[in-house]
Amino acid sequence: MIKHKEKANYPNHNVDPAQKGKDWCLSYAKAAWSDYTQHGTQSFHNNRGTYPKIKDYAQGNQSINKYKQLLNVDEADNESWFAIDWTVLPIVPKFRRIALGKLSKSEYNITATPIDSLAQSDIETYYKTTKAKMDLRNMAAKSAPGIEEFSALKAKPNEPLNDEELEMHMAYTYKHNASIEMEQGIDLIFHTNDMEEKRKQVNEYLFDYGVAGYKEFIDSNGAVKIRVVDPAKLLISHCNKRDFTDKIHIGEITEMTIADLKQRAGNQFDEKEYQDIADRFSGRQGNTKMFPSNKKFYKHYDDRKILVLDMEFFSVDEMVHESRTDKRGNKRFGRAGYNSSNKRKKKYLRSSYKTVYKISWIVDSEYCFNFGLCSNMKRVKSNLMDTDLSYHLFSPDFHNMKPLGIMEQLIPIADQIQISWYRLQNTINQARPKGIMIELGALEDIPLGAGGQQMKPMDVIDLFNKTGTLVYRKNDIGGKPTNYKPIEELENGLGRDAMTYYQVIQNNIEMIRQITGLNEFTDGSTPDARSLTTTAKLAAQATNNALAHIEQGERRLLERLASAVIVRLQDSVKKKPIEGYIRSLGKNTMEFFKMTPTVSKHEFGVKIEDRPTEEQKARLMQILQASVAQGQVDFEDAVFIEQITNLKQAQQVLAYRIKKKREEAQQQAMQQQQQNGQIQMQSAQAAEQSKQQTLQMEMQAKMQMEKLKAELQSQLQKEKYQFELELAGMREQGSSERSLMDNLPTKEAFMAGMQEQPEEEPVPGGMPQQQ
Repeated sequence: MIKHKEKANYPNHNVDPAQKGKDWCLSYAKAAWSDYTQHGTQSFHNNRGTYPKIKDYAQGNQSINKYKQLLNVDEADNESWFAIDWTVLPIVPKFRRIALGKLSKSEYNITATPIDSLAQSDIETYYKTTKAKMDLRNMAAKSAPGIEEFSALKAKPNEPLNDEELEMHMAYTYKHNASIEMEQGIDLIFHTNDMEEKRKQVNEYLFDYGVAGYKEFIDSNGAVKIRVVDPAKLLISHCNKRDFTDKIHIGEITEMTIADLKQRAGNQFDEKEYQDIADRFSGRQGNTKMFPSNKKFYKHYDDRKILVLDMEFFSVDEMVHESRTDKRGNKRFGRAGYNSSNKRKKKYLRSSYKTVYKISWIVDSEYCFNFGLCSNMKRVKSNLMDTDLSYHLFSPDFHNMKPLGIMEQLIPIADQIQISWYRLQNTINQARPKGIMIELGALEDIPLGAGGQQMKPMDVIDLFNKTGTLVYRKNDIGGKPTNYKPIEELENGLGRDAMTYYQVIQNNIEMIRQITGLNEFTDGSTPDARSLTTTAKLAAQATNNALAHIEQGERRLLERLASAVIVRLQDSVKKKPIEGYIRSLGKNTMEFFKMTPTVSKHEFGVKIEDRPTEEQKARLMQILQASVAQGQVDFEDAVFIEQITNLKQAQQVLAYRIKKKREEAQQQAMQQQQQNGQIQMQSAQAAEQSKQQTLQMEMQAKMQMEKLKAELQSQLQKEKYQFELELAGMREQGSSERSLMDNLPTKEAFMAGMQEQPEEEPVPGGMPQQQ
């Protein structure tokens, strides 16, 4: 239930939505205007006169009339003031530019992560599929080495190869397709709306006024638009939170001409009503002449200006549904009227939901246009009953509806510097040059003139100026000697006042440093050359800490704006294609992008991540170069890490690559050792085998030699035995022959015997067988 202060008569929200028409919206606008103008604090539109003053000081263009009044300058009476340069000394603008320049260096990455159950299911499926493929690839490599490179299991570029890589991939590098598409959509919207320039303007507002904001909306062409909100035009309900999330209504008070009103309201007013508006409600803020481009349709009152309040505000509507039983006993459920009440057979369910209404009201009149329920209200899928306004504001230093900016705090110091500067100039103008003090009596009656005449004092002084020779009398008129000098030099010059005013300026500059957090290391001045690097780093960190509240405010605004743009994109893509050119990731080229309607199915969480600073980038590059030089990281890995915009992710990937490279080197060393051991073993085995073969050959040779010796010995023995047998036979035969010869008969006996014995058969062997 929305509650308001009792100071204004706001309309009742618990009415039929059909009754929340023109009169209802108009009464709310009048109540909000009355509440703000009569009971509001001096902030935003009520304090609109202060913002131009702050901007003048920020640019060094403040009025010098008040300085002349404070100094009581009367140029007619004091001619010394004519020589003063009344130009404002731009010391404060210099510190402001440095602070804004430092703030503009902060860069972020906007990550959009789908947090709905459908996206989580997709992520789990991807994880399981990738792990299964990885496990199958590893199993295939063990069972049949090489097959994993020629099948569907082949690893794609940057695909994890083990469990550790998979966990790192899921934690740092994996992105859901909807996340990639939505981040590209945000980049497209930011690019088409020139967010880089708008961020600079927001930083200026936060520094100068202490408050800034955006408004996002869908224009008549269905495109998502973003613009910066001017605090001087804001009308807002009382808030206690510095991010204004407790706001109930917010509006902008715009000064426009009748011609501009016609362009916006169109035929919602007729010509008579436009004439009445111009006569009764124009001219309150001045009538700056504006000439329309088409003189044919120009009316004489078209250049008159009026005030228009464009407002958005929350309300609560109720949706009534009927639950009944028909004649056949079936349950029926459907929409019902707002005033329906429960009956015996019919029961009504009421659901309250938050809504946003709008109105454009011509201030202090009965005229309004573009009123009623807002279209394209932002609703996230997890909370469809809630919605939000299209304004996003933030004030880093906020209390009692009063934002406070740094520039506003510097105004008194700027005044002190300027007054001291004028007084310093006046002191310099009034300073006397160096002079001399003359004792006239010592220069009189000096007889050194032509013809012995006495010299006049002016002649003596002229002689002193030209030659440096001083002639004077050391006795007074009475002839008594004196100790005084006839001429003494007077320093005169600036005196102590000039140093005092200069010191006041220096003290105020130091006060500016204390307020802004800048120091001699970061404010563009020349620091001491003997300062240590550690001191410089601490000084830079101190400046960052002093400006952190502004940086956090701008970051918070950017995060809320990105969340709103996501909802706008999800609504817009259903009606018309969202397409355009975006900068390619990690490239300096542009690529065409077209968002698909499937992103509307998801709910996203937005996170702003810091991009690495130049110092952090330089340190990372040093580590990368050293790692590449030492062989800890491959060149391809170094290029990949260099393109990572998330510093933490880059450090994690670098650490993993170094670890992996070290493990690969250790594994290669172990493999080399194993290979060396195998080679040594094989060499030893070959040597031993060769030795055994040599021994075996020697043994075989010896055996063959012994065998040959044995065979030869046997042959010799055999031949010897044969020879001995033959010799014995020969001996026996010789002995037999001798015996025969001895036993041979005489010729006469032999012949007698041959005749007496019969003839016998021959015995084999050719020898007669003896009996």
